Amino acid sequence: CAQKGLGNEDAARVAFLKTKELLENQLQKTPDDADAQVWLAKVLAWLGEGDAARAAAQKAMELRPESKDAFGGPEIAEGAAEVYAILRDKDRAIELVDGLLNRPSSLTTQILRVNPIWDFVRDDPRFQALLVKYGKI
Repeated sequence: CAQKGLGNEDAARVAFLKTKELLENQLQKTPDDADAQVWLAKVLAWLGEGDAARAAAQKAMELRPESKDAFGGPEIAEGAAEVYAILRDKDRAIELVDGLLNRPSSLTTQILRVNPIWDFVRDDPRFQALLVKYGKI
C-alpha cells in the first residue's frame, strides 16, 4: 500500500481494511482463488493478524502448489514468503526464498535487494548468504 510506504499508518490501515473486505467477498464467491487468498494473507499480515495471515498463505500454497502449476505455484510461494517477511518470521521467509531462488521463478536477488517488503529480513546473515549464493551470474 502506497500509504504504508509514505508512513501514513492511519490511511494505510483504512486501505488494508477495505481491501480485506473486498478479498473476503471475492473468496466467498470463488473460495479456490489462490491469488485472492495470497493477497488476503498479505493484507492480514500488514494488519497484524499473524495467525490468519499464516493460515491464508498456507491455504494459497495448497490451492496452487508448484507440483501442479510450475508457473503460478512459484508466484504464490513468493507471495507467501512476503507474508512471512512482513510478519518478521525470518526462518520461514528465508526457507521459501531459498527454494524460489533455487528453481525457476520470477524472484531475483535484485528484487530482494531493493524491494522494501524484504527490509525486515534483509539484515539476517542467512538472507545475505542467499543474495551472494544466487547473485552470481
